[in-house]
Amino acid sequence: MRIQLEVPTGKDERIKQWMKDAGFKTYSELFNNTMSVFTWVANEVKHGRIVISQDPSGQTHEKQFSMPFMDVLAPLQQTNEAPSEKSLAAKS
Repeated sequence: MRIQLEVPTGKDERIKQWMKDAGFKTYSELFNNTMSVFTWVANEVKHGRIVISQDPSGQTHEKQFSMPFMDVLAPLQQTNEAPSEKSLAAKS
């Protein structure tokens, strides 16, 4: 599958910098890693879990990760079904 994206001016440089920092050589590598993280987050939410960031020392407060797609997936933990077109439209 071929995917083409429009990236706003300025964001392309941030993407290139993150790729360099992470050691990604191709956009495919970036996309594949991004999809791995998305899949993990989606599965955690579907199982009723929250996703947090915590300082390794445990001395600072946790930060909860939240994005709109997570609100769509959260109710699925009880039905374990894919979101319907109706539920996605209601969130828009």
